[in-house]
Amino acid sequence: MKQIVLPLLAASLAAQPVLADPIPRLPDGPHLGMIVGFDDPGPRLGQVQALWDQAVEAGMTVGRVQIDWSGLEPAPGQYDATEFRDALAFARRGGMHVYVTLSTLDSEELTLPADLIGPDGALPDGLRLDDPDVLARFDAFLAWFVPQLTEADIWGLSLANEFDNLINEGKVSADEVLTFLSHGM
Repeated sequence: MKQIVLPLLAASLAAQPVLADPIPRLPDGPHLGMIVGFDDPGPRLGQVQALWDQAVEAGMTVGRVQIDWSGLEPAPGQYDATEFRDALAFARRGGMHVYVTLSTLDSEELTLPADLIGPDGALPDGLRLDDPDVLARFDAFLAWFVPQLTEADIWGLSLANEFDNLINEGKVSADEVLTFLSHGM
């Protein structure tokens, strides 16, 4: 499937307009990084922070924040950036350059807002990822979310994580994913 999706995605990327004001890029050179998650480490928080600080001292320069669209839009048109801001603050520790993965499609599941997901975790019957209503909803969400990324000087954004699994399992089609991700770009 990757052999089909990647050329389609490459063609889509080639058709995208060049941004007049591009996202800031990383300085030259190699970069080491870590992912910041949202699972509460509980009593191990101090240990997690110490390990992060140790990695910064060893030369780490990139922190990655991953958050699900569903975690940012708990109800249609209602947004909550609390978890994102907390993760961003942690990822910035030590002066890190931060990269964000906005998970909409993630490994084994769709991470769209709950009202767009059926009881089986898939899109409800008749709804597709490239449906105009889903794309309009994503547009509205991105209109809220992207300015926060610009303000926070984020250097990169991914709109999905390991989406090929969902295609291979038949949960969404490659065409749907291509349209959805291209539209988000």
